[in-house]
Amino acid sequence: MPRLIHILLAVVLLSLSVSPSVAFTLKKQIEKGVFEYQGQRINPKPLNTLYKANKYKGIWTSKKGFLGLKRGLTKDGKLLLKTLSNAGNEGLNPTRYLKSANISKEQMKGKKLSQLELYLSAQFLKFARDIHIGITDSNQLPADIIKAKKTFDPVKTMKLVQKKGINHTLDSLRPQHPQYNALRKAMAKTKDPSRRALISANLERWRWLPHDLGEKHILVNQPAYEVYIYNKGRIVDNRKVIIGKTEHASPQFSDKMTYVEFNPQWNVPQSIAVNEYLPKLLKNPGYLKKVGYTLYENWNQGAKELDGRKIKWSKIDPDEPKKFPYRIVQGEGPDNALGQVKFLFPNEHAIYLHDTPAKKLFNSKDRAFSHGCIRVHNPLDFARKIFELDGGIAPNKIDGVVNKGDRKQVNLKNPMPIHLAYFTTWVGNGGKVEVLKDVYNRDASVLAGLR
Repeated sequence: MPRLIHILLAVVLLSLSVSPSVAFTLKKQIEKGVFEYQGQRINPKPLNTLYKANKYKGIWTSKKGFLGLKRGLTKDGKLLLKTLSNAGNEGLNPTRYLKSANISKEQMKGKKLSQLELYLSAQFLKFARDIHIGITDSNQLPADIIKAKKTFDPVKTMKLVQKKGINHTLDSLRPQHPQYNALRKAMAKTKDPSRRALISANLERWRWLPHDLGEKHILVNQPAYEVYIYNKGRIVDNRKVIIGKTEHASPQFSDKMTYVEFNPQWNVPQSIAVNEYLPKLLKNPGYLKKVGYTLYENWNQGAKELDGRKIKWSKIDPDEPKKFPYRIVQGEGPDNALGQVKFLFPNEHAIYLHDTPAKKLFNSKDRAFSHGCIRVHNPLDFARKIFELDGGIAPNKIDGVVNKGDRKQVNLKNPMPIHLAYFTTWVGNGGKVEVLKDVYNRDASVLAGLR
């Protein structure tokens, strides 16, 4: 018996001498604040609320056995390392999260175990935030690419991990569109570095969109020259579109379509007025009247109508289109540049979807011909599908409204989300990845941001 007591006492003394930090708790490490780990600065303070609620027990690591001598990764900890090591299948660089997936015994000793725990939490949250919001900083994007404003709650995310596990948590944070998961699956099967890079850029673009695209929504994929209407994750309508010329690139942003205007007028944008109409007016001040356009003194409601022949057009600075004071309007009719219908979601870019009298352009393979707005093929059929889903007007009444010839605005009962997107890879039937022409040469900048 004395021999056994001596052995036990020796074990206790050995554990205290070799590993004096067994009693060093996670709480104390958090209270100490910022620390360096594998070359990274880790600030554990934001995680205090979570760990306090968890009684400062590890999520990714554990100390079990006699005096905590059995130290190691939990099941979730091992799964986390595997997940972060495979970040490449998400289009992300694994070294952004882990320098190495191998955790040595040295990293399990003393206070290092607490540091490892907090390090893994920090890396998990970085990865979770990246797949939810994307890596790209909104301030680094061009003005015509608007990234959706999304929030990320670290504490809520960690609580969900404890309740539902890593896989469920990450699935809830990823973009919910079926194309995102289809691209992830394609990435896992793709070995070619250039193809993987291209898929990575497009996975990132999906993260720029709102998390909830809308049960019913419209999505324009500009490189595909296509517009899709989705209902409950299924395409219920798709058709050709014409997008902006390279010098008038269509923007990327999300909004909500609120109304449709039949037999619309066209308010000529200032840039078009200066670049295309001013040269004609300098040669012939009566040009607007000749082609049936109306000129107003400004853009205010009730503005006075003017006679273009009495305007000194030479005083207009062609280099300052935003200072063009007049409003030029083309009235409704079969020759109107907007055709028979336009679909509006008022926005700072003055972009909308519309019909066009130039129907032959839809026969072209590459269809970048507009000044930025999106022209829709067979737009009245498009309008019927929208109102079939919305109910703002009976679809069979649309022809009557158009044939009457009067300008008429019809509001949607429920504004429909619309996303003007830009994807150069798209997964078609059978899981085949289609690589589309990078019309506006935007892939390179996305890839640079992911490196």
